[in-house]
Amino acid sequence: MTREGASLFIAPSLINRGWNEHTKHLMEPTPKTSRAKDFLHPQKKRTCLMKISVITINYNNNLGLKKTIESVKEQTAPNIEYIVIDGGSTDGSFETIQSNQEAIHYFTSEKDRGIYHAMNKGIAASSGDYIIFLNSGDNFLTPKSLQELSSPSLEKDIIYGNILINKVNKSKITKYPQHLSFIDIYTRSLPHPATLIKRSLFETVGLYDESKKIVSDWTFFIIAIFKKNASYEYRDVLVTSFDGHGVSADPKNKQLINNEKAETLYEHFPRIANDITDLLRLKKMEKTIKRNPLLYVLLRNYF
Repeated sequence: MTREGASLFIAPSLINRGWNEHTKHLMEPTPKTSRAKDFLHPQKKRTCLMKISVITINYNNNLGLKKTIESVKEQTAPNIEYIVIDGGSTDGSFETIQSNQEAIHYFTSEKDRGIYHAMNKGIAASSGDYIIFLNSGDNFLTPKSLQELSSPSLEKDIIYGNILINKVNKSKITKYPQHLSFIDIYTRSLPHPATLIKRSLFETVGLYDESKKIVSDWTFFIIAIFKKNASYEYRDVLVTSFDGHGVSADPKNKQLINNEKAETLYEHFPRIANDITDLLRLKKMEKTIKRNPLLYVLLRNYF
């Protein structure tokens, strides 16, 4: 089978779900305000165990992809659907995907319009009750990671745990609060490789905004929780080892991240946008003051 002939693989169980129609739609420009329910597959009522769709996005990261696939194959959680969306890699990723077809329910290897377009394609191809994104280079920490995150039951719209962030010669466990404030989400997003999202929530909120380059997953969470009143639950389990060298961690992208967050804030939360901006400025000043012990003591005594 040649690369051209195998760029799109569909498991037999997906053929009857009209995937070709949805693929065609996703290859068209996605309006910023598009509603996901207009083209997501309708969900059937299930009496069996909840199905979890694990979605991996990859582009020319074959070594990372191998690690990610192996960690998914090791999971003990029942009823997992595994989906791999590759952006037309030329580094051997395609061959790695082909050699693991027994563990992959659906994959595609073709050019896309960016990571959020690829993530939206993964959502459209999925049939699980819940979705979790584990992109190439990330891996579940143990074979029981997904089972622990999803136990004892799945009910809330969003269920999130903790991650281990890996950088050069440095690893750090990042924990998240049980109760989320607007500032909690604004200053740092929930960790998508340690977060289960109810698939139907994408019908309520919409798919990822492809006009944003870096913070569309953050935008989804802040709109879901604070505008659409999505339910959520924190589970104090360490789920994923996360590659901390992505675009969001690059200092060169800091201004773009701030600009995209500000766009979301003023578009979706205009009544509190100025207050949030002022509060963030004050918090930044507070951090600066605390770095200077003498100044901190003087100002604390003054006020």
